[in-house]
Amino acid sequence: VMGAAQRADAMIAFKEMQAGGMTAVGVAYRDVPNPRSVSLDHGFGKHPSESADDLEEVLDISGWLASLPEHQLLLADSMIYVGLLGFNAPPRPEAPAAVGKCVGLGVSVRMVTGESLAVAKATAKRCGLLGGLSGVALTAAEWNSLSPASQREVLPELTVLAAAKPKDKLSLLQALQSAGEVVGCCCSHLEDMPLLEASDLSFATRYTGHEVVRQRADVVCQDDSCDSLVSAIVSGRCFHYKIRRFLQFRTVFNIVGPCLALFGASAGVDILYAIQMLWMKIFVDIGAVLALAPSPAALPQEDQHNVPYPVGEPLISKKARRDIGLLAGLQCAMLAALILGGPGWITDCTYSKGEHKGCMAVLPNGQGKTPAGNYLYTLTLNAFVGTQMASLLASCLGRNNTGLDPCWHKTVTMTGAMLAAHLIIMQFGAAILKSVPIDVSGWFLCLFLAFISVFVSALQWWCEVSKMQQTDDAPPSSEGASRSTDRAQRFVPEL
Repeated sequence: VMGAAQRADAMIAFKEMQAGGMTAVGVAYRDVPNPRSVSLDHGFGKHPSESADDLEEVLDISGWLASLPEHQLLLADSMIYVGLLGFNAPPRPEAPAAVGKCVGLGVSVRMVTGESLAVAKATAKRCGLLGGLSGVALTAAEWNSLSPASQREVLPELTVLAAAKPKDKLSLLQALQSAGEVVGCCCSHLEDMPLLEASDLSFATRYTGHEVVRQRADVVCQDDSCDSLVSAIVSGRCFHYKIRRFLQFRTVFNIVGPCLALFGASAGVDILYAIQMLWMKIFVDIGAVLALAPSPAALPQEDQHNVPYPVGEPLISKKARRDIGLLAGLQCAMLAALILGGPGWITDCTYSKGEHKGCMAVLPNGQGKTPAGNYLYTLTLNAFVGTQMASLLASCLGRNNTGLDPCWHKTVTMTGAMLAAHLIIMQFGAAILKSVPIDVSGWFLCLFLAFISVFVSALQWWCEVSKMQQTDDAPPSSEGASRSTDRAQRFVPEL
């Protein structure tokens, strides 16, 4: 029972609560007599419990009233309004910063909630999802009333979906996937299982939500902080970036090494012995893994300012294949020139006594002062190592115009350590690898070939950066802006 003035005041208070992001619950009461003493004519009948003398048993009538067809109407009549209770569930303190980080990562954040539109918009503004002229908020009913063409039109700007049920969340997810988006979803309830199964990537938290959801999710965050979701995105992107770098480096090695072996086989000589190839594989693989492996301390900083990788792009992209072909071709050409033209101008000046004291021109077969091994082929092996270390250093160049890799110092340190270890092995353990020591001029020649490889990679990277900067400086067209929006990943959390 409410008067007109009381109803108007209640509506004003209700709207103010919702505008402040509070869930409003109305409180009213009605005296219900003991069901034992009420006749069937009044719609209540006899309580099924025969021991209803206790007050708690008398008040526990919900199940009994539910069996009556008109119990809702009966209770609504003549109820006395008391007031409104506002329940405030503010977003987590770290949520606004986490949303900003996701936007910086190129991830579009969407809020899907069962709250009313006013409460959802207030919460979204607190999180930084809505502000100014950016973002569109709709109710699930409004979203479902749109035609497929209208849904596709409003989808890029849709930020908040309120009063949503699980089927509405699934409808939004399928619409995003139909638009070519990669959709990640944070789920916690069993009713969200269809959403979890349909999403491209599903997140769950460790402490909240159902255990079944955690078992079926792709990523389980170790706490309930929004920052953990950001860390998961950054970590996955960082590992993906490093895997691409390692594959690019390893592919160059897998091209140059067999080319040297085939070149020697066609000439009837062993340029690289089996023990040398084994040493190269162990040396290069272990060193590259240590140099390119992402450091746990550096995960939040690596590759953060790059846009997401395009959907369906292979691990070795078209640009990477071009880089691999250029670098592998350059290294094969330099090593072939060293093998074919070396006997004409390379000298062996390693320390020795007797008749070979001083410097000696390398023989046409590549032989130097030491008869136990081939000087020219040892020089080729070391040049091969140097060019591969150059490929490893080239992996420090950023994917876009972001400068050097944030962990470039680790790659440079590992490369220097690997070169030092190889120098020691080649100078003092040459017999193990069926090689001979080389002089200082030979080492400088190997470093010079490595420098050429690094220089060409850096020059190619600089040309790409200059081209990208010119593209960024050009005024974007509406079509280009639309494509850039469509390329963003869609992350659909439930707050």
